[in-house]
Amino acid sequence: MYPGILRRLFYRCHRGNCPSCLQMMVKPCKCGSKKKEVQCTRQFTCDVKCKRIRDCGKHPCNKKCCSGECPPCEQMCGKTLNCKNDKCLSRCHQGPCYPCNKLMQVSCNCGVTKIKVPCGNEKKVKPPRCRTLCNAKSICHHKEQVKHYCHPAGCPPCKQICDIKLSCNHNCRSICHDNVEVRIEEKKRPAGPWEVRGPMYETKKLPCPPCSTPVPTACLGLHDIADLPCYEAKPAPCGRKCGRQLDCKNHTCQRDCHRVRHAKDDISAGINCKKCDSPCIFPRPPGCQHPCNQGCHTGECSPCAINLKLSCHCGLNNMFIKCSDMSKSTVEEKEILLCCKDQCPKLLECGHRCNSMCHSGNCSPLSQCKKKVKMSCPCKRKKEDFRCFNVNKSSENPVSCDAECEAQRAAKSMNKKKDETEECEDIHSKREAEIFQKQQEGSKRKRRNRRQEVVEEEETSHGNKLFMLLSFVAVVTLGIILFKISN
Repeated sequence: MYPGILRRLFYRCHRGNCPSCLQMMVKPCKCGSKKKEVQCTRQFTCDVKCKRIRDCGKHPCNKKCCSGECPPCEQMCGKTLNCKNDKCLSRCHQGPCYPCNKLMQVSCNCGVTKIKVPCGNEKKVKPPRCRTLCNAKSICHHKEQVKHYCHPAGCPPCKQICDIKLSCNHNCRSICHDNVEVRIEEKKRPAGPWEVRGPMYETKKLPCPPCSTPVPTACLGLHDIADLPCYEAKPAPCGRKCGRQLDCKNHTCQRDCHRVRHAKDDISAGINCKKCDSPCIFPRPPGCQHPCNQGCHTGECSPCAINLKLSCHCGLNNMFIKCSDMSKSTVEEKEILLCCKDQCPKLLECGHRCNSMCHSGNCSPLSQCKKKVKMSCPCKRKKEDFRCFNVNKSSENPVSCDAECEAQRAAKSMNKKKDETEECEDIHSKREAEIFQKQQEGSKRKRRNRRQEVVEEEETSHGNKLFMLLSFVAVVTLGIILFKISN
């Protein structure tokens, strides 16, 4: 009963919105996330914060029990502007911020010249050029620096001449080197790639370089004088050949430029010059083909002492004669030198040996041949002695046959005829014996062939009989086997 009465009162009260209604009823909050039983006249709000993003697109609403109409964001933007120095002071917004409108002042090193640039560009913009002279103190051993205009950072390196007196009593002509940037090389090996650093430089004072003042210096061989830097001003080879005359008076020293010791004068070679190793340059005497063994020398060559092995005129003996004796001799002297003092071995036209000693050219004529010659008659029975030059004068035989020679010639002819008849008979008997021997050999050959034929016939007959026997045995055994198989 009571719930129905309360329900009617609730509808009545809700419809009329009575301000004095104290009835309890369940109401949702504004955001609709929770419900609660409250008095009819009160509005229920929950503690849930709104998580919707405001119009800035960044911050949440965070309003308790928001009905959905989130208020605009009231926070400051706070983003770093493009100048990288200031932050945005506008209300939080979407999109990029407005650029910084500040101006920064950039001045030169001395502060006399100034310019204004947009904020953030003061580090990128070069300092303005200033035409005021730099008043910084000298950083080197010079009292005053070279005048230069105002500049950023430190003063540039000094470009003045060093002018410090060196140990060689010359002044240093290099540019001032009191403040020079030198790269420092780290010998320690890094532990890893995270320790690798860029090159490091250090400003330090460097010692004066070697003196480069030109000093006239002569080479070792005193060929030329050249201006060399002071630190290299020492006698050195110039690259030419020594060129001093050697003891042979024909050649010069081919050693590279060197210090000559104990020379007689400025032209002659010293004891340390290269000795001449060239062969003799003088031509050999006519007829001599041997080189001079003295080497390069002055004056005439010594006589050639080489022994020549030459054949004598006759060619039987070898003569050993010095080359100098042979080349200086005349034709008559050469004739004597090449004579072996033996008799000439050549034969004359008559067939006798030459009577002269070893000589050149033709032998003596036939009229001088005094050899004894035995001449016989035509039948060779009668013989007489004559001198060769007497026989060669005429072509006729000086010895003639006599009566005995004719008698012996007739007897010889008779004996010759008998011998011819006997030779004919011997030849006839030899021919008959050869014919008889050939006949006997033919009969023996025929008998041998007949025997071979008979043996071959017997062998073939025995083979045929054996074949027939074996074939008969094979047929019988085959029949027996077939009979056993059929039974």
